[in-house]
Amino acid sequence: MAEVQGLIDRNSIKELIDMESESLFSKSDQWSLLKGDQELEVVAHILRVILHVDKADKYRDDFLALTKFQNDDGGWAPYSTSKKSEVWGGTFCAIMLIRVNQILRDSVIDDSLRKFTNYLTNNQKEDGLWQDPSWADIDAVSHPVQFLSLIYTLANKSLQDLASNPLSKGIEFLLKNQGADGGWSDDKFYKSCVCLTAHIIQDSLLPDLLITKKVPDNVYKSAVNRLIDLQEENGAWDVNDVDHTCDTLRTLMLSTVMLEGLDRTKMDNIIQRGLKWVISVKNEDGWGDFPNEESNIERTSDAIDTLIKYWHYSKSDNGDLLKLWGYK
Repeated sequence: MAEVQGLIDRNSIKELIDMESESLFSKSDQWSLLKGDQELEVVAHILRVILHVDKADKYRDDFLALTKFQNDDGGWAPYSTSKKSEVWGGTFCAIMLIRVNQILRDSVIDDSLRKFTNYLTNNQKEDGLWQDPSWADIDAVSHPVQFLSLIYTLANKSLQDLASNPLSKGIEFLLKNQGADGGWSDDKFYKSCVCLTAHIIQDSLLPDLLITKKVPDNVYKSAVNRLIDLQEENGAWDVNDVDHTCDTLRTLMLSTVMLEGLDRTKMDNIIQRGLKWVISVKNEDGWGDFPNEESNIERTSDAIDTLIKYWHYSKSDNGDLLKLWGYK
């Protein structure tokens, strides 16, 4: 594995973030609920970038629009035209709302979050599982656990009594399903353990370091080592998959900052190799799912979010990095 010398220039990263995010926001007909029917997972992806470039106030109505498409059972459907709630995408919407309400402080969002917390409680299986027909079972658990963790890390005390039991059961389910190689897998949905493992570490387990600290250290370390082992020679993961590479880079950045005992120089080298690959496969405007594929706004938002997190990761003080997950 070739060593990468020096951090990627932060000024260049910032220029790329500014240019690509403005282009992304200008395509509001493809993501804004104020402009028409949308896929809500895509909406949540773009709202995350808006939150991370400090423009939540400007796009307040776009965040509030999510509450208008919440179903009577408290969940969200994958599309604004549907009334059948599903867990994974709906939780992504709720995560954006609980995070943005640290800024907006809106009572409509408070009511929405309570309804959604009840929805998660009512739809969890006894073994800790949530199910979503569009996602692997383990993935369907990762987002609810993150949302319930944010109730604690963001000090939403009014919801903590509701969150405690389903959060504990969700974490137990994930721990029981970790593979011997350190990763999480589902052959029906994924060609490798990369995406699931990245989701579970950054979204579900690392926040426990700030809550109960019950997740054993070896769970984190074995998962991180598995992701490192699966990096390809060009810096990517999962055969040049932009989505899975971005997921892994974000997980490794957060792990490096939150876990004790990781070699920062080694981790910097791995992360920079991956980020340089992401930058190298950018189209003239945005990113596609794989190199040389047409750009789409969901993948572009993932790449921008990864660049933003790297920009904060490369600062001497990493406190702001944790805020980009809502973990501080």
